[in-house]
Amino acid sequence: MEARGRTKKELIAELTKMGQRIAEPERSMVMCKEAEKAMQESEEKFRLLFEKSTDAILLLDSEMFIDCNEAAVKLMGCSDKKRLIGLRPADLSPERQPDGQFSLEKARRLVDTTFREGAGHFEWLHRTFDGRDIWAEVSHTIIPIKGRQISYTVWRDITERKLAEKALRESRELFQTTLTSIGDAVIVTDKQGLVTFLNAEAERLTGWASREALGQPLASVFKIINEQSREAVESPVDKVLRMGCVVGLANHTVLISKDGRETPIDDSGAPVKRTDGTVHGVVLVFRDFTERKASEHALQRAHDELEERVEKRTAELKRQAELLDLAHDAIIVRDGKGKISFWSSGAEDTYGWTKDEATGNTMQRLLQTKSAIPLKQIMAEVQREGRWEGELTHRRRNGKQITVLSRWAVRQGEDGRSVEVMEINRDITDHKEAEEQLRQSQKMEAIGTLAGGVAHDFNNILAAILGFAEMALDDVPKGTSLERKLRHILNSSIRGKDLVKQILAFSRKTKHERQLLFLPPVIEETVKLLRASLPTTIQIAVNASISSTVVANPTEIQQVVMNLCTNAAYAMRENGGILTIALSDFKIKPGSMARSGLNPGQYVRLTVKDTGTMSFLSMTKIFWSNGAGKCLKPWAIL
Repeated sequence: MEARGRTKKELIAELTKMGQRIAEPERSMVMCKEAEKAMQESEEKFRLLFEKSTDAILLLDSEMFIDCNEAAVKLMGCSDKKRLIGLRPADLSPERQPDGQFSLEKARRLVDTTFREGAGHFEWLHRTFDGRDIWAEVSHTIIPIKGRQISYTVWRDITERKLAEKALRESRELFQTTLTSIGDAVIVTDKQGLVTFLNAEAERLTGWASREALGQPLASVFKIINEQSREAVESPVDKVLRMGCVVGLANHTVLISKDGRETPIDDSGAPVKRTDGTVHGVVLVFRDFTERKASEHALQRAHDELEERVEKRTAELKRQAELLDLAHDAIIVRDGKGKISFWSSGAEDTYGWTKDEATGNTMQRLLQTKSAIPLKQIMAEVQREGRWEGELTHRRRNGKQITVLSRWAVRQGEDGRSVEVMEINRDITDHKEAEEQLRQSQKMEAIGTLAGGVAHDFNNILAAILGFAEMALDDVPKGTSLERKLRHILNSSIRGKDLVKQILAFSRKTKHERQLLFLPPVIEETVKLLRASLPTTIQIAVNASISSTVVANPTEIQQVVMNLCTNAAYAMRENGGILTIALSDFKIKPGSMARSGLNPGQYVRLTVKDTGTMSFLSMTKIFWSNGAGKCLKPWAIL
């Protein structure tokens, strides 16, 4: 009845409400699902931010860490987050913090404060698993997770910043200590010229205490005038600010202290610049010049006196050097390193090197010194005895070797080491050659005496050979082989007889007998004798087509040819060859051979050539010395 009494409009409204009540749970379920999805998305975002953050992030309950990201693992130098989870903040710290507090107690207070106030921010010194100490900027934020209050902890590595701050702090402390303890006076101003710092020496010189001077204009604290004109000197701070570079005070600057005391000073001012190059102050460094000024005056007086003494000593040494230059002997002075420091005119004449060329060189490099005893042994004796005398061999500039009588004297320093060595060398080459000539002369005289005795005995033997050869020729038929052989014996005996005459003439110091001689027959006869004694591998070629005659001793000529050909054959003893003997007419024109000492005219030239080889030593044996240092031709030695 009640339903009937309702109007249609009311019924529709009631049905609508019923529909809404039915749909409301469905909407709630949808909203719950959406909220759950949003929660999952939020958690996923949180997890991504947590894991991917470059800062170390850890979750901390009231006692220990319950989670961390990879950045925290890396920062602490461990291999796995499991090693971090379950540890307390104090477990990742040294026993004490830099302020001296125990890490365990300080960490507990800070964590309690964080949980009480909901957030916290401070700096903390951690110790990693590998033993390194690192500084971290720690931020705590309390967040609810699954009904629990958890500290969302972020560590940011600030080790480099802390080290830089420490270095800067130490640098400032060092700067402050240096400026305070430096021996020079130091004043620092800002760019307005107001004093910002004085060290103790600046306080002493200016008479201003640091607390009084700070903030004062520099001109009030640092009053300077010219010592001679008594006029004020431009402030170095103004000059630095104007020029932007280091400046110095002019000479004769005097500082007037607060109590009127005058002090001569010298100083320099330099701009203090920021990193961008702008000037924000000036540092002024100055010092008391009183003692230095007195020292400079004393030094100048000593300098003047020393110069006067040096001039006198130089003049004296010059006179001594002039006297040394008058000596014909080579006078040389060497320093402690063996380098030549003095080279007399006598040394220039003896060795050929000028003073400029020799000075600075060593004796060994310049003169190639040689000695019968080692030079080190000579130096040791000089060091021990103070002097040495003996013979040395030196090389002149032109390459010639000379023998010198050398006398050394050493001047030693206080430590016993040689300071310099004075050496006087006298060229005794000619004297040594004269001694050699005398020995050679005595030797030749002895040989001549011996040769005379031998020649007499040999002459008796030859007399028998000649006699029996002549008698044998009378008994043999003419033209036979035996007759030719006997005539060879007879001719050789006659030459031997002539040779004996030469030996006797040499021993008696008489002249050789010479005669007008046509050379080709002598050469032919000599070749016959040579052919019998030379090997068949050596061929003999003779070219003796001349028309001139010479004045000579035939035996001497034959001996010369025999000696030359024997030397030539020796050079071809191994491989054989051709021995050539040639005679030719030769004319010397006036002036063409002036150096040879031969007069112009007609001559006969004897040439002996071979195709063999000969060492230099063998070549030198072809020539003998005549005792005067000159080389003689083979035909001149007879």
